[in-house]
Amino acid sequence: AVDEARIKRKRPLNRKHWEILLEIHENKEFLAEMDDARLELLHGLFALEYINGGVWYDVNPLLKDSVVEYGEKYKSKKEDAP
Repeated sequence: AVDEARIKRKRPLNRKHWEILLEIHENKEFLAEMDDARLELLHGLFALEYINGGVWYDVNPLLKDSVVEYGEKYKSKKEDAP
C-alpha cells in the first residue's frame, strides 16, 4: 500500500517540482519567494510545514527517498557538465 501511495505521489511532479523539493529537503526552508509551484507543493502535501521550535519545511516522507535519489542524479549531471 505504501509503494502504491508513493507512486501516485510522484506521478504529477515535473522537473521544477523535483528541484524545489530537493531545495526544501537540503535546507528545510524555501530559499526563493513563494510562487505557484511552491504553493502547489504545499497545498498538495508534497512538501510539509512543521511548526515546532520554529517553522521549518521538509518533503513528504513518502517522497524523501525519491528526492534524495533525484539529488544524487542531478548533482552528478552538474559535475559532468563542461
